[in-house]
Amino acid sequence: MNPEKAKLIKSKDLFIFDMGNVVIKNIDFLGETARSLNIYEKDFIEDYLIFDFPLMEASITFNEYWSHVEKRFDVKVEGNPFDFTLHSTLNPLAVKLIEELRNYNKRIVLGSNTFAPHFNYFKKNGWNKYFDYCYVSHEMKVAKPKENFFNYILSHEQVIPSKAFFIDDIKENIIAAEKLGIKSFQYTNDKEFIKFFDLESI
Repeated sequence: MNPEKAKLIKSKDLFIFDMGNVVIKNIDFLGETARSLNIYEKDFIEDYLIFDFPLMEASITFNEYWSHVEKRFDVKVEGNPFDFTLHSTLNPLAVKLIEELRNYNKRIVLGSNTFAPHFNYFKKNGWNKYFDYCYVSHEMKVAKPKENFFNYILSHEQVIPSKAFFIDDIKENIIAAEKLGIKSFQYTNDKEFIKFFDLESI
């Protein structure tokens, strides 16, 4: 790693990684879910977005959500379809960076907006092993870009904002973190990620 990036890494104690589109790729699950229920995809997604944050913050239950879907679309829902419609893959570039950070003995945590079915998928694949701890919105009862999401992690890690670094794919989350004084990187594509962290392409 070049001296500039090494200096950046040495100046931080905590690295917070988002899950979707950072640690894992291929995160779309709504299309397959809609098809499995024989619901027009556009209508299903538009309706789901109303419940996205309540589900991620666990302010409503999946029983309540699927009961709504049954009434809204006149379908029968068995179990929780979200248990079966996520087929994400691990991002080797994120793993490469984590391995680099381990060489500097850095504290590495997950900080993700997600819910139980998808976090269970993440753990089932053993990907939580890359992190010292996993902070997930449905357990914290708060989601990005809310300030309390970041403050929760900083408080539990006993780290001040200037000693933390955050990686996420969503601009609003990056803005929220930087307002608190957390230096951040928005992961928009592999090429920029490799360049910023001086990683060799895999």
